[in-house]
Amino acid sequence: MNLPLRTGRRIRWRRRWLPAVALLVLWLAPLMTAANGGPLYYPADGAGALQFDTDSPVRLIREHVTFTMPDHSQASRHDAQVEVRYTLQHTGREPETAEVMFVTPSSRELRVQSGSDSIPAAIVSDLQLANWEPQVKRTVTEPVSGTEQLFLGDGWQDGRLVGAKFTLRFEPEEMKQITIQYEDAGGMYDRRVINPVFSHLYYMTPAQYWKGEPQVQLEVRLPQPGYALSSNLPLTPSGAGSYAAQLDRLPETEWYFSYADTKRLFVPINLQTVHNSAVLGVAFVLLALLAGLTLYFRREWIFAAGIVGVFAFVAYFITNIGGYPFRGIFVGFVDTAVAAVLLAGYLIIRKRVRR
Repeated sequence: MNLPLRTGRRIRWRRRWLPAVALLVLWLAPLMTAANGGPLYYPADGAGALQFDTDSPVRLIREHVTFTMPDHSQASRHDAQVEVRYTLQHTGREPETAEVMFVTPSSRELRVQSGSDSIPAAIVSDLQLANWEPQVKRTVTEPVSGTEQLFLGDGWQDGRLVGAKFTLRFEPEEMKQITIQYEDAGGMYDRRVINPVFSHLYYMTPAQYWKGEPQVQLEVRLPQPGYALSSNLPLTPSGAGSYAAQLDRLPETEWYFSYADTKRLFVPINLQTVHNSAVLGVAFVLLALLAGLTLYFRREWIFAAGIVGVFAFVAYFITNIGGYPFRGIFVGFVDTAVAAVLLAGYLIIRKRVRR
C-alpha cells in the first residue's frame, strides 16, 4: 500500500500518537478466526494482507462435512448441496467476539446457523492470505479407470478463493455448534470420456491453525447406486450410494473427489477410445460367429436376426464420441457405418446361402 508523505507538524503528531492508536486498535479489535481454516488477524495499522493467527484461543473440536450430489438427469439441479458442522470451543476466561472467515472455492450464497439462530454472512471475493495458499490440482481423476486426466474445463481448478465472513460471540469456555450450508458447482470434465466426470474441492489445510487437533468426518452421498467415486482421502461405503471417512486428525492436504455414472458402460472403462474400441471389437467377433453359424446351418434368418442384435448392441453402448458439440454427429456417423457394414454382410451371406 502506498501512503502519502507528511511533513512538519503532521510527522511529529503521527510519531507522538501512533503508538497509542495502535494499542487502542489492538485492545478494541475482536478475535479473528477462520472457519474451514484457522484463526485470522489484521495487522495493527490496518495495512498489509490478512494472515492466519498461530496462537488462537478458539479450539476446533469436530468438523463434519457432507456433500450431497445432485441427480444430473434433472436439468434444474446441477450443484452439490454442502453442509459443514463445526464444534467450536473458546478456551479463554474472558468473553470474546470472533469474526469468522469461511474459506471455499464456491461463490454461491452461504447460510450460517448457531443452533436455531441465523447468522448473517458476507461474501469476500478474491480472498488473499499472506501465510496460506490453496493447494490447486490441475488434473482430475477419472474414477472408473483411476487415471489422471488434464483438466480443461470450468471449475475449482482455476484456483479461485472466496471467503464468507460472519461474527460469533463466545462466553468464557463456551462451546458452540455451527452449521454452514452452501451450494457448490464444482468442476466437470467431459473430454475423452463416455460419461462426464464431476469433481469437488474442500479446503482442509487452513484448520491447522486452530488450537488442538479436531476429529474429522467426511461424507459423500451420490445420486444413486451405480456411480464410481475417487477420493484422495480414503472413503469407505456407508450405505447405498454413500461413502464416509472418520479421521482422528486433520489431513495435510485439501480434499478432492470425483465421481461418474457407470451406466451404459460395456466394460469398466470410461475412456472413449478404449471403451468404444472394445465395443466395436466385440461386435466384429459376434458378426463373424453369426456368419459361421449361418453358413453351417444354411439358414439366412440366423444372420438377419443376429445383425439386428449386433446393431442394437453397438447403438446402446457407444453413446459418446468426441464430446460436446460433436457427440451426436460422430455417434450418428458410427451407427450409420455399422448399419452399412451389417447390411453389406447380410447381402453377401444371403448370396452364399442361396447358391
